[in-house]
Amino acid sequence: MLPMSRPGAFLLASLRQCRVSTLSSSSTKFARAVTLQSEHEHGCNSPKMEANRQMFTLLPRRGVVIPSFDLQRRLCNMLSQFIYQRFFEREYTLEGFLNGITEAAILCGQHISDGNWDRLGAIMNSEAVDELREVCGSLSENDKSRLRFTVDDVICSFIHSAFISGRRIFRISEPSNFAFYAIAVLYIRRDVSVNMDDAPEKLLETSPPGSIMISNVTVSRPLNPLGIWKVTKINFFDYYN
Repeated sequence: MLPMSRPGAFLLASLRQCRVSTLSSSSTKFARAVTLQSEHEHGCNSPKMEANRQMFTLLPRRGVVIPSFDLQRRLCNMLSQFIYQRFFEREYTLEGFLNGITEAAILCGQHISDGNWDRLGAIMNSEAVDELREVCGSLSENDKSRLRFTVDDVICSFIHSAFISGRRIFRISEPSNFAFYAIAVLYIRRDVSVNMDDAPEKLLETSPPGSIMISNVTVSRPLNPLGIWKVTKINFFDYYN
């Protein structure tokens, strides 16, 4: 296990300020510093899904699964992270950031599973909490159990998108309302048969349906004035090839 680096620890400190429980200082087993993306349609009526079994999905929306080669997005990701590191958090690193997002996803899954909406609301914005509260009433106990996982179950993580939203991005000294956003993708083991030592690409090709769960996590931090990190969106869904 790798130690928690400073930016990841800072992200977690923001969550603790919102009265969340103490987090583990462990990192993901490894974090792939991939900044490219692709989108995967996670349909509810796939014939393959029905042929195998009903796949779990928390929210019925499109999900990011695998990276792809998109030069424009890669440049945007690099520039946004550079601006954030240069002007707001000198000790920012991608690895530490992914560590913090992983721990946030673990907490979110736990609170959603337990129906602990007050604690979830401490680390997530109210609109996202309300959306989850509406859909989670119909979850079975088996579905809820899929949302409980540990850092040891995280196969890898990568940044799909990073950007700064708001006015006067480069005029840092003047008042404005803008924030740093990042969307991360996590691969989570849901079956002990999954070989954590295999490359993620191989796992996606060979793992049985339902043995790997994908999490898409969006986090944001107000920059002027500098605020705390919040989860603004999260989703979990089973991967099938």
